[in-house]
This record gives sequence, C-alpha cells and structure tokens, in this order.
Amino acid sequence: MNKTLLVGFFCLLYISLNAQVSGNKTLYAKGIAIHGDGKESYGKLTVIDGLHSYLFLKSCDRKKDSAGFFITEFRFTNPNRLVAHNITIVLQFDQMVDSVAFAVEGEPKNPRSIFPEGKMGASYQALELSASGVITAIVYSQRKVFTTITGIEGELHD
Repeated sequence: MNKTLLVGFFCLLYISLNAQVSGNKTLYAKGIAIHGDGKESYGKLTVIDGLHSYLFLKSCDRKKDSAGFFITEFRFTNPNRLVAHNITIVLQFDQMVDSVAFAVEGEPKNPRSIFPEGKMGASYQALELSASGVITAIVYSQRKVFTTITGIEGELHD
C-alpha cells in the first residue's frame, strides 16, 4: 500500500513539474520611443507581448507654465470601444518630479493611484474602465523628464 502511494505521489510530482517547465514561456519586453509632436523625446513605452490591458497611448504633450514648471500630459484610451479590465499603468522617471496627478474621463471601477515619496515614479490602477474612458497622467517637474511607461499595449497613430 505504501509503495503504491509513493509511486502515485512521484508520478503526480513528475507530471506537475513537467507541465510547469514546458508551460513556462519567457515573455520579452520591447521599448518603443515616444515622440509626441515628432520633435522631442518624451520617453519610451515598455510593451510586453502577451500581456493585454487594451489601453494605448493616445497622445502626449509638454508645455512650460508661467512659474517655470514643465507640465507633461500622457493620454491613454481604449480604441476597441470595449470595457478595459485589470488596468495598471506604471510611470518611471529619469529624475525626481514635483507631482503626478491622474484625471479620468469615464467610469473606473476601484481606481487608485500611487505617487511614492521617492518621486521617481507613479502608477494608476483600476479593475475596469468604461469603453469611452480616457486616463490622463499629468506630470509636473522643474526640468524636462524622460518617462518610461509600462502596462499599455502601444501607441496610437493618426
């Protein structure tokens, strides 16, 4: 009886380990440069094939206000006109920024944003975003900042 249980245990162990090893595929990320108006570089998108958020970078813009701060806006949308699920947008900066705000048009479900004390990154999460929703990340900084964006599918082009 003990030998049968032991052999059965090892058979199950072998099958589960073999399934994990053969089913574990490595996903690679690729970087795509962000050029809002085609003249200057705003940063890059890090896109991982196989991970889907159904959100795309719609546009980006940078301006300098009267106080001398740079305001960089990244707008994300879902062109498929379907509800987007499990949204996680991560922004990483090459230098400290003063603040980051997220504005949302549409109806997000359980939204939250994080801007840690180190001021070198920020993130936005939501379980769902309505089909016509737009998420805008507004970055305030004293100098032009290079931003790496992770968690979206790519960039839309007109």
